[in-house]
Amino acid sequence: MADPSGWAGARVLMLAPTPTWPLDQGNRRRIHALGQAIRREGAEVHFAHYPSEHDWRGRADPRAHREMAAQWDGYFAIPPTRPPHPPPASGPDHLIDEWWDPAIGTFLDWFFARHRTDALVVHYPFLSRALLHAPPGCLRILDMHDRFAGRREVLARAGIAPEFFHTTEEQEAIALARADLVLAIKREEAAAFRRAARTPVVVLPHAEPPREVPPTPGRGVLRFGIIGARNSINRAATGAFLAALHERLRGTLLPCEILLAGSICAEFPPEALPRYVRRLGPVEDVGAFYAEADVVLAPLAVSTGLKIRVGEALAFGRPVLALAHAFEGYPPQHPFHALPDLPALLAAMERVVAEPALLAELADASRRAAAEVAEQARAGLAACGARLAALPSGCLVPVPAEAAARLPVLLEQALAAAEAMRLPAVVLPLGGELPASARLLERAVVLHPSPPGAPPAPGEGVRRVGSLASALAAGARVAWFAAPVPGLPEGRFPATAVIAADLAAQVAPPEEVARFAGLLAARFARLVAVSREALPPPAGARPLRLPLWRGTPQTPGRRDESIWVLAEAADCPLAGLALALAARLAPLRPRRGVY
Repeated sequence: MADPSGWAGARVLMLAPTPTWPLDQGNRRRIHALGQAIRREGAEVHFAHYPSEHDWRGRADPRAHREMAAQWDGYFAIPPTRPPHPPPASGPDHLIDEWWDPAIGTFLDWFFARHRTDALVVHYPFLSRALLHAPPGCLRILDMHDRFAGRREVLARAGIAPEFFHTTEEQEAIALARADLVLAIKREEAAAFRRAARTPVVVLPHAEPPREVPPTPGRGVLRFGIIGARNSINRAATGAFLAALHERLRGTLLPCEILLAGSICAEFPPEALPRYVRRLGPVEDVGAFYAEADVVLAPLAVSTGLKIRVGEALAFGRPVLALAHAFEGYPPQHPFHALPDLPALLAAMERVVAEPALLAELADASRRAAAEVAEQARAGLAACGARLAALPSGCLVPVPAEAAARLPVLLEQALAAAEAMRLPAVVLPLGGELPASARLLERAVVLHPSPPGAPPAPGEGVRRVGSLASALAAGARVAWFAAPVPGLPEGRFPATAVIAADLAAQVAPPEEVARFAGLLAARFARLVAVSREALPPPAGARPLRLPLWRGTPQTPGRRDESIWVLAEAADCPLAGLALALAARLAPLRPRRGVY
């Protein structure tokens, strides 16, 4: 059996300000395609929709809610509590959190308190504050969609007024730093993100599934199609193209028809267009447009992000003529995929009309480009899955399975400690499986000593395989021992070791606990031991050479007891934490005569 994907069994929450139905805009297609690709890898995906687009303001679309509920394993709508998309509050650009709504944070806190979640995927940097609500151990992924730093300047150079969200490099870096992993939709933007922040960046282009349609029978002229959403960038690019084409046709007879589709049609009323331009308007099924268009045009000379419609045309196997900027992020397979300017695009149109045999050549080039970008997307998704399946650097809890089943407090105190330190808890059962009824494990990453026989079902949780040695080598920051464990690896580890000696006394004799503490002191960079009395030295050995101090717990009814904490250095922050935890959790009394 093939190894399961790193996404297998994961529960994933996706947050977006954009609906995934209808799929009539490029950003909607991107969000939907990414989530469905994760689902195909064996994950359970829940979609949280914060409706802020224009067509969702002031009304709710019952059909859209039903359609999205059918698309995902769980669908949630977060009602906005503030006006969406305000202009910059101060200065020419937005601060990174200006579009944040506290209602989103309230929902996330509710969701994470009730659902173990392996990954949080947030779309757009202006919602990146959501990543701060993710619990320890949850992989925080930010899908940027675009580069928003400097966007205002890019549009200004093209004579386009700023729109949507635009910010500075410093503010965008704040969003990038909040993530464990950043998704860039093309290599050019990935390079900028890597310069801005230290967060790992994965290039994950948008890839549409192949979906070719038979062309509609011809009408004696070649049909060139343009499809796009209604925004200032598309309006400027389409208007410039139509003006250049009209000027070219004054002196050249070019038997062709221009098809204009999508919400961009609203910017070009019929009375303002020449007869050779036919408006199709918004199309519910884009396949109808690609069946009508013999050749698809991408005349954008200035924009930001990836041109999702270009990828869509490639997936449909249609011949594509594009300016080099419009094809950026896709692998060109033909000179007509990277034309330098509008005159070159018009010349390419004339050549295609004069040489119809080029259509088959261009269609084949589109299929090759689509296959290559699909492979890039698969590699990017696999890289994200590998990161998800990797062990988080947190609090490692090796625990004898039999002892944990008999004394659940062994696991309870360790998980409470991990939560107090804001570290993910990585539980390694030794000598068997932990009881399935241990709901405490919903709060932890559980390691399996050997590969399970079958991949986990969606939502069960990512299954990670490892040993005590491999888990320590993976970079655990803290190793919490509630009992002596066999097979402590040789070597010296940079982590801090903690031994809860009072709990260890429930499962092992005092000499064994003390001997094990000596091993920890020798093999870890720092040792913190919690006990109500000083640990006795191992038989025949010198006492542990560690500072020792006494603290008085504040637990009501137990003021007569003291807790001793041993640590390598008086400034060890975990010493005070261990003392407070031991006092707060009040573990079971040790057996008589232990200390």
